[in-house]
Amino acid sequence: MEQPKDEVGVIGEEEEWATLCEVEKESDAQSLEIPNLTPYTYYRFRMRQVNIVGQSPLSQPSRIIQTLQAPPDVAPGSMTVRTASETSLWVRWVPLPDTQYNGNPESVGYRIKYWRADVPSAVLVKVIGDRLKREHTIEDLQEWTEYELQIQAFNAIGAGPWSEVVRGCTRESGKSVVTPVTFGPFSIVLNAYGHDECFHVEGSFI
Repeated sequence: MEQPKDEVGVIGEEEEWATLCEVEKESDAQSLEIPNLTPYTYYRFRMRQVNIVGQSPLSQPSRIIQTLQAPPDVAPGSMTVRTASETSLWVRWVPLPDTQYNGNPESVGYRIKYWRADVPSAVLVKVIGDRLKREHTIEDLQEWTEYELQIQAFNAIGAGPWSEVVRGCTRESGKSVVTPVTFGPFSIVLNAYGHDECFHVEGSFI
């Protein structure tokens, strides 16, 4: 039985041809589906017949065809989180390469979702519309609090998978609360609340 041998060329600065598949063609088949192509990419195809005697010359290339858009397949890589201040975290990631946009580059962006790690809380989301951006500072967080974060890429068709969860903690404020609890003729006992290892106590006569 004859086997069509299909080749594809990806349109770029230099057109390169690669063999995609070899399949047994039914005698009355008029079409052939080529799987596992890259979304939103230009291709041309050519074909030749193969049998026990040998193979035919390659056909003329097809017209240029573009595959449809699809959501991104992967999440941005190497997400890291650092403390920025008492109420903010600095997030950094590796942007998607243009070969993984799977759609119009102008529609590509990122979403960061975050929530408190210590107690049940609402999940908040920040949207970054710049596909080339690689860092963002999340503001208005709680002091001295651990958060969990994830990032995903999106385009006009939909969103890709979320990254692995990473954790970050805001900085302690350094503020302490002092409350007098007992009094004596020569001393006062204070309760001090704070995260510092050492307290400096000042007093004044009134």
